[in-house]
Amino acid sequence: MLKKVAFVLALTVLVSFALALESGPSNTVGFTKTNCAASGAYTSFGLPFTFWDVVGGVPTYGTQSTNPSDILGSQLTCDFPWVADQVVRQDNGLYAFRNSFLGCAWDGDLENTALPADRMDVGRAYWILNNTVSALDVVLAGEVDTSAYGPIACTGGGVYTPLSFRDARVRPINSINLQTSGGFVGDFPWQADQLVEQATGNYAFVNSFLGNTWDYEPDAWQTVTPSYAYWVLNNHTAFNYNYGPGAVAPPPERPGNDDGKIDRITRPTRRSRSMR
Repeated sequence: MLKKVAFVLALTVLVSFALALESGPSNTVGFTKTNCAASGAYTSFGLPFTFWDVVGGVPTYGTQSTNPSDILGSQLTCDFPWVADQVVRQDNGLYAFRNSFLGCAWDGDLENTALPADRMDVGRAYWILNNTVSALDVVLAGEVDTSAYGPIACTGGGVYTPLSFRDARVRPINSINLQTSGGFVGDFPWQADQLVEQATGNYAFVNSFLGNTWDYEPDAWQTVTPSYAYWVLNNHTAFNYNYGPGAVAPPPERPGNDDGKIDRITRPTRRSRSMR
């Protein structure tokens, strides 16, 4: 009996070792879906993932891309330049679209600019201009990346700076490094800096009446969500915001997991083998 148990244990160890070798390294990927209203409406969104260069419909792992052609693919409606759907960067107005004059290839400064900082960069906020008569679901799919990034320059004097968060998790507002980044100022409610969710107008601030703790309007809203866009209303001096999520666990790697707007799967980075 002991020999049989020992054999089973040894076989289990060997099989586990073989599977580990076979599976190789993996990366966590996820997707979000944003519903874009129709008939010339602008819908705000952000980039929750790191995106890769797409060649022949297949992402090239390790070659990062900030181009709309790789991030959005063929999801927006192709048409003449003056009626095609557009993706627009909020902080500088650069845009791109699928041009029917060019066989529906992507066109516009946001796609063609030579300056990487003027493309679809992490931490920025965007709009989808949907010129069709039907609502449009835009899906973003990329690699989960929770590393720090920045800076995002937040202009002072009551200016709203658009931004988003490259993080696949729903995160508590008091954990996204805003107050500790060196410029987001708490004060009386009518003059404190604010974080505002663009889609809803919900906002949060550090309230000096409450001992400089976070206050939320409405109180039930206390988190930032993947692919949502936000504003920082800076009522004080200009500062640079560096997003730092800290030492936190990565999202769970469970196929088909549904957490609000985001679904996650674990995909091997090696080339898959065909099955015959």
